[in-house]
Amino acid sequence: QGPIGLLLMQLCRWAGADVLVSDTFPDRLEMARRLGASVALDATAVDVPREVRALTGGRGADLAVLAAFGQSPFAQAVAATRPGGRIIVFAATSPGETVQIDLGALSAAEKEILTSYSASVDVQDLAAQLVFAREVRVRELVTHRFSLDDAPRALEVAVHPAPCVLKVVLVCAS
Repeated sequence: QGPIGLLLMQLCRWAGADVLVSDTFPDRLEMARRLGASVALDATAVDVPREVRALTGGRGADLAVLAAFGQSPFAQAVAATRPGGRIIVFAATSPGETVQIDLGALSAAEKEILTSYSASVDVQDLAAQLVFAREVRVRELVTHRFSLDDAPRALEVAVHPAPCVLKVVLVCAS
């Protein structure tokens, strides 16, 4: 899920949802717990859709917010969502990112797929209020700080997802 998923998780919680998350990195699961996830599932160790159904009385999630791209996360999100539920895809941001889907099964279950790339200018004031009031915590998402002189190293760390890496920040000396 990474930093975007952790932000979206906090927003869902702020909106009143009981939030279940999944990830493949243990440190990100721990961060999700610290930031308020009710349940954090290790996608490498459990059948995520089965666990979600077990935790929701067999029903499935009302909403799955997908902040990690790929066939496996997408298929898990669809499978974990209840009939009539919604899947919001926030992770696919470049042309050519594709997944396969059984439209017949999706239609029969009346599931809805929504996509989003960014936020509307209309919600920027609310986003700032949530951050400044610390209702959405962002400080913990910054895991690495580099001086401007170390910008090439910062870029190297930022572009390669790895355990214990979320947001990388360049710090300018004053």
